[in-house]
Order: sequence, then C-alpha cells, then structure tokens
Amino acid sequence: MPASLVTRPPRIAAPTPRARAALGYLHANCGNCHDARGPLGSLGLSLVQRVAPRAAPPPALATAVGVVSRFRPHGSGGSGTPLRIRSGHPEESVLFTRMASRDPLLQMPPLGTRLADEGALALVSEWIRELPPQRTGSSKRTPAAPHVTPEEP
Repeated sequence: MPASLVTRPPRIAAPTPRARAALGYLHANCGNCHDARGPLGSLGLSLVQRVAPRAAPPPALATAVGVVSRFRPHGSGGSGTPLRIRSGHPEESVLFTRMASRDPLLQMPPLGTRLADEGALALVSEWIRELPPQRTGSSKRTPAAPHVTPEEP
C-alpha cells in the first residue's frame, strides 16, 4: 500500500457525517454487485466509491439520485416515474423500497437475508431526506457530490 494512503487514509468526502455513512454502507453492502465494471454493469447503477478522486460526481450519486429506474416495484401502479433515489423521499425511492422489502422478487440484497437491516434503513432514509431537491423535468441529476479523498489531517 502506498505510504500516502497509510498516513492519510482515504475517506468518502460528503457534506454530512450521515451522507458519508450512507455512501459507505452502499459501497460496502451493494457496491460488490452494483459496479460499472462487474456483471451488472449494464444496469448503469454503480454504488462503488473509488480511492482515486474524480472530476465528475462519484458513481454512487451520479447513477442513482434522480435517475429513472427500469425496475417497477409491486403496487406502484405506474403512478409517477420510479426513480432509483428521489431526493427527500425515501418512500418513493426504488433503492430504499428494495432494501426494505423481503419479498423474494423485490428484495435487495436478493439472497442471504431474511430480515431487512433496520439500522441501515434508518440511515439511508434520513440521508435521502437530506438530499437537495432535484431539478424539475429532469430524469437525471448531476449532483455537486462527494468523492473519495484523503482524510484531512
């Protein structure tokens, strides 16, 4: 490991500790499958945080917040456009709905869990509520978002 990473370990740059924790949770628990470089890359959803800083918004926000979801949750009845994450509205966010469900056709992760992670749901719900409103009429939003940067001394 480079000495610079040992002396100044990388961390997710985020506007709040809650945002950092939520992005870290999504990276650790969802990014192993939802990565542009992996087998699900064609979905266009990447929840991975990279160590190298990027000029553009990080994939976790650029591919999820305000982006139309191809997945239609049960009971959505076609009302409104389903967004992966709808800023300010976890109950209208496909990502949150799938995390909260244990319906085998809906749940995320798809295998290996019988109970939803209540702590993670509370964290992600509050983080989504904190997100700034999306611009009207846009199916995609490019947030001025965090990326992984070395920790400040």
